[in-house]
Amino acid sequence: MSDKRKDFHVAHTINKKIAGARSTSVARQRHMREFIEYGYAHQIDFKNPKTITQEALTKYANFLAMPTPVGRGNSKGTIQNKLASIRALLKGWGVDLQKSNLKLNAAVGAGKRSREGTKQPVSDQVFDAAVALAIELGEVGFAHCIRLERYLGLRGQEALMSTAGLLKYAKEAQNMQQDGLEGVKIFDGTKGGRPRVTTVITKYAAETLRAIHDALEFSSKNNGFLIAGKAPGLKAARARYHKIAAAVGLTGQFAPHSLRYRYACDKLVELRDLGVPRDEAMVLAAKWLGHGPGRGRWVSMVYGQTVKDTFPKTTRRRSQKAALSQIKALIEQFPQDGGTM
Repeated sequence: MSDKRKDFHVAHTINKKIAGARSTSVARQRHMREFIEYGYAHQIDFKNPKTITQEALTKYANFLAMPTPVGRGNSKGTIQNKLASIRALLKGWGVDLQKSNLKLNAAVGAGKRSREGTKQPVSDQVFDAAVALAIELGEVGFAHCIRLERYLGLRGQEALMSTAGLLKYAKEAQNMQQDGLEGVKIFDGTKGGRPRVTTVITKYAAETLRAIHDALEFSSKNNGFLIAGKAPGLKAARARYHKIAAAVGLTGQFAPHSLRYRYACDKLVELRDLGVPRDEAMVLAAKWLGHGPGRGRWVSMVYGQTVKDTFPKTTRRRSQKAALSQIKALIEQFPQDGGTM
């Protein structure tokens, strides 16, 4: 076995010991292999990883940013992700990242990046035109996918794999409107395989149920699929999905992910009109988008950037006063027993 193959094997072993979603693990393994390939081409000594310097990683970060014959170089965010994978590899090799000054991206020329969203909430005009054109092109399954994304906030892969759960979605969406249940549970196609819960936008409850019904009806007549690629499997279906998206004009700031932006903004506006404070609304939106309640601030910077400033500004004192008045109203609903505290 060659030295390079031995290093690939060691990287694979290190990667298996690190926690994370499957997709993250697959990407990390690829990043590690790319770095090892680069290292052998540029005389990096992997036999003694502790000698790898800040200068070597800086050169690699600059290499990643360079344009290629087929396109531009890696974005700053991608470079940061790849450097994180390399640091995991070096740590597994016993390198003291802190001592070697390799712990921070800024030390190797890959500093802070903007976390603001690059998409815009898709407008009704763009959305309706995309649905109409998809149907005209005979891509009815794609039209059903983007309707599910727009009204339930699904990711593209979740929409593609939703057919097994559509009947359940319909029942939960209807029950939620009637009985105030928690929401619609998503299992298939979720990020990292983690089940999540989304919710219905009250304003579009009828459209949501219709979108679920139509998608279920179509898939039942199409071998259980909304979109099928040239070859069996999800990879081919995803490739066709993105090809159709470009053909119907869902590109750039209105790429398919803009459908999730629109869902999030509509839900945030609904919460705002119900009097929910901005921070609380962002936490709820983060949960329904599948990012977890701890990502409220990030959701406000990405999905909610066009509506976050429409929430009433509240100070802590004003919030406390409002809370006290609400608690007082609740207390007054109970019969008085004459007791004191």
